[in-house]
Amino acid sequence: MEEAESSENVFVGRDYKVNLPDECLARIFHFLGPGDRKSARSFAVTKLALQFDQKSITIDDDALVLISIRCRSLTSVKLRGCRELTDLGKVHFAQNCKDLKKLSYGSCMFGAKAMNAVLDHCTTLEELSVKHLCSLHDLAEPIGPGTTASSLKSICLKELVHDQNFAPLIVGLKKLKTLKLIRCLAMMASVPFRIAPIWRSSILLRLGNVRIPALFVSLNTISY
Repeated sequence: MEEAESSENVFVGRDYKVNLPDECLARIFHFLGPGDRKSARSFAVTKLALQFDQKSITIDDDALVLISIRCRSLTSVKLRGCRELTDLGKVHFAQNCKDLKKLSYGSCMFGAKAMNAVLDHCTTLEELSVKHLCSLHDLAEPIGPGTTASSLKSICLKELVHDQNFAPLIVGLKKLKTLKLIRCLAMMASVPFRIAPIWRSSILLRLGNVRIPALFVSLNTISY
């Protein structure tokens, strides 16, 4: 008998592994010792990288929730081409995996709600990389620092059409050391001037291939 519904359509007692792709299981079990592989009851995996091409069947929300339930010790996650993931799945993932330190997304379908969930729940996050986030649009909610204002030290944003949604996040961080903006035209045109007065000269801002101290950003030093 299934346990009570934990949150919206996600059930704690549901057997999520039924729909978990074989590629995902193989990657997870690669990090397990013989004992853990036999029991398969709790995972001590700390790093997870999932990458799918356009022809592959990708991981979905149910599978991601299962991973987050069984792998609560994750500290580093990289997701590429996960076209079936939505905001709902990422919200539950963030709620279960609060010890993340490194997070990298590329060509995924979730949007601002999912990003805010990560920043609200993952209090020790230090590195964030986001490339080509497909569901981000100009009317999306602003993405703020949440609980990561004092932990996030490195951000890389690449090829984001509506990159301005990340402006509140960048401006609100207290210990940011490195900011990389690659083909993010809206952000490159405005954010450096908003944050330059409050940053120390040791902070490095990368605009494409150009590295400059953020304190000395000026119209003449920006190169697209």
